[in-house]
Amino acid sequence: MTLPTIVLETFIQPFNFHHRGSIYNAALFRNTIYAQLRKFHVDDRARAYDFSWSISEKGYLAIITATPSHYKVWVDVRVLQTELATLEAV
Repeated sequence: MTLPTIVLETFIQPFNFHHRGSIYNAALFRNTIYAQLRKFHVDDRARAYDFSWSISEKGYLAIITATPSHYKVWVDVRVLQTELATLEAV
């Protein structure tokens, strides 16, 4: 299991992509493409980390991006091929 990485949001390269009829927010970080799963208010830092930890426990790469106002949890885009809907429901 790889622990979630926490990075400043300015260090990622955001973009959008289309997959199976939906548009996703995505980010490139360290040569891996991530899909955004959730956004948390800055006061919910523990919830953001718990959520990303649960993704990591399933064996997926996850990152958390941070700004002064929010945290976003992202998962390796290869999850789209298997169980993105399951992870979003966690």
